[in-house]
Amino acid sequence: MKLRKATIGDLDTLTHLEDVVFDQYRYTRSQLKHLLTRAKATTYVMEDGGEIAGWAIMLWKKSVKVGRLYSLGVRADYRRRGIANELLGRLEKDAKARGCDRVSLETQASNADGRPFYSKRGYTVVETMQGYFVDGADAVRMMKWL
Repeated sequence: MKLRKATIGDLDTLTHLEDVVFDQYRYTRSQLKHLLTRAKATTYVMEDGGEIAGWAIMLWKKSVKVGRLYSLGVRADYRRRGIANELLGRLEKDAKARGCDRVSLETQASNADGRPFYSKRGYTVVETMQGYFVDGADAVRMMKWL
């Protein structure tokens, strides 16, 4: 497995993976293109034999010392192999190197897989947001101090 920064050449695969991995709340091709080319963001992919097994996107703001985890996904056939841990760990290291003192994320309040994963990595719920998503689903904001 190889961890590397994503490039615009990964756009088609990342778009497809967003559709396959996430039932809802997925990013469109144009949103992903913006994240890869224009946004203050870092995107990593984990490759296995030229195939992307997982990806993670972190957004950065100059004025705030917080990295915002924007997306983290692993293909179903690659789960439980430490890929999400490695991707998130790399972004947390990048956040420290940028002078961030914490990382935040928002996820569905009902995310039965994601919330325990983040909790094990030191993230705690700091806020519950009623009706956060476009379909009215609730979210939680989770934070980890670096």
